[in-house]
Amino acid sequence: MSKKHTHTELEARAEESQSTVMRMTQETFADTGILPSAKELTEYKELDSRFIDFFLETAKREQEARIAQNDRILGLAEMKEKKTSADRRIGMVLAFILFLLIIGLVACALYLGSPWIAGVLAALSVGGVVQAFTNAHRSDKP
Repeated sequence: MSKKHTHTELEARAEESQSTVMRMTQETFADTGILPSAKELTEYKELDSRFIDFFLETAKREQEARIAQNDRILGLAEMKEKKTSADRRIGMVLAFILFLLIIGLVACALYLGSPWIAGVLAALSVGGVVQAFTNAHRSDKP
């Protein structure tokens, strides 16, 4: 409730003469803090001593509300990070299972006498692993 004071003056003059046609003065007061200045507090105390307690209690409640809001924002960010981490972990597990299945298919193809099929499947699986490692540094955000 501390005040910030700004003073603005605007003066308009007629082109024919140097006399002032219109003069406007504007004063702006803006609150820059939770508590009033010391001078204002003493003035409030002269009116009623309970004002000081009211201002202190209001400042305390406002500070607690700001802390609670920051905690909620941090909690939401933490939940988002955990969800992203869980999604990536599930993706890695599924990719590993798929890789093992393809290696099993390669082994079956070699056992059954189809080296071309085994070679293509092996090349695709190794290519997928290489692609995953080379794109690991890229972010999901554009």
